[in-house]
Formats: sequence, structure tokens, C-alpha cells
Amino acid sequence: MGSTRFRPLATLLSLTSRLRRDRRGITAVEFALVAPFALLLLFGEFTLTQAMSIKRKLTITAHTIGDLVAQQADVSTSLTTLLNASSQVISPYSNANLSMVVSELYTDAKGNTTVSWSSAFNGTALTQGSKFVLPAGLAQNSTYLIYSVGTYTYTPILGQSVFGSTMNFNSQFYINPRNYACVKNTNLQAC
Repeated sequence: MGSTRFRPLATLLSLTSRLRRDRRGITAVEFALVAPFALLLLFGEFTLTQAMSIKRKLTITAHTIGDLVAQQADVSTSLTTLLNASSQVISPYSNANLSMVVSELYTDAKGNTTVSWSSAFNGTALTQGSKFVLPAGLAQNSTYLIYSVGTYTYTPILGQSVFGSTMNFNSQFYINPRNYACVKNTNLQAC
């Protein structure tokens, strides 16, 4: 009779011992705990990588357009074509979120810089004749500069609550005209 009284306790100890040794369900529990963090890292990495790629392409686009314009003697007939090329350079990203402005700046003998001419793709051109403040050390008296600036608004597909609804990128590029003292644009102003 004494042996039957302790049988449930022995059975309970045996069951507890077997459960401690059985590790089959631990992997599923660990996965359930780690999966949300792993997915968050994956989505964050995707968003940041795409944002960095867009920023890089925007810099290349501003540089390319500025460089192409700086090589011309006269952009009166080709400026629209050159600006439209920015949609090819920014590819595979949408040009609907891209804005490009290319301008020629003139610094006079007194060191005052003004906009000679300006044109835009999906944006607003600078006002002709308006004053322009160049970065320190860039202005040289009686010279022209080609200025191209690109902006891109990126809306992350994933992670909008973490990164915000949009990311705005900006890239500027200054270059001297390559082959001539200035780049003429007789539609807007001859130099």
C-alpha cells in the first residue's frame, strides 16, 4: 500500500525529467521571439540601402548634367534634351520624384554673383538676374560657372513609421565651362 501512494509523485518526477530533456519545441519558441526583430532589421536594411542608392544616383545625375552643359558652346536648342537626359541617368528610379535645375552663374569684377540663365526639369528655374551666393572660395571675379542641382523625394515602401513619410535628397555641382568662357543660351541671355 505504501508503494501506490508515491506512484503519482514518481510519475510526475519522471514526466518532469523527460520534459527537461525534450528540446524539440525550443527552436520554434526561439524563432517566434527572434523573427520580429530579424524582419525589422531586414526591412530597415532594404530601406536604407535603397535610400543610399538613390542619393548616389542623384549625385551622378547632377554631375552628369552639369558636365554635359559645361562642354557646350551654346545650349539654346539642346538644353531641354540635356535636362531630359537626367531621367535616363537616375534610372531605374522614377523621374517623377526628380527635379533638376541647371544654371549659368556670372561673378562680376566686384565679386557679385548673379544668375545669367537657368532652366529646370520637373522644378523651378532660378530667376534670371537674381543674386546668388556661392560657397566660400568658389567665386572668381569676371568668370562664369555652371551650377546644377538635383533634388529627389524618396518615399520608403517599408518602414515609413521609422524613417518618416519621405526622405529628401539634394546634390549640387559646380563646374567651369570647359571649352569656352561661357555657355551661351540665346533663348534666355547671351553671355
